[in-house]
Amino acid sequence: YVDYLENLLSNTDPGDAGFNKLKKMKKNLEDGMDECLELSNQKPYKNENLDSLKETVHSQKIRLEDLFMISV
Repeated sequence: YVDYLENLLSNTDPGDAGFNKLKKMKKNLEDGMDECLELSNQKPYKNENLDSLKETVHSQKIRLEDLFMISV
């Protein structure tokens, strides 16, 4: 979803009306990432690698924040 949002951002100026929709999408995506992080703090099932989930979510959260810093 971060890739998809990056593509939309590349075609939208911060002054465009659609930019507010992208900010809402960002917020929803961040909320979903936070839920994934909560799940990753649970006790894993046998052979389940929740640490990789944490790493991925953290890196994508940083990437998402950077996308919006560049766009503004």
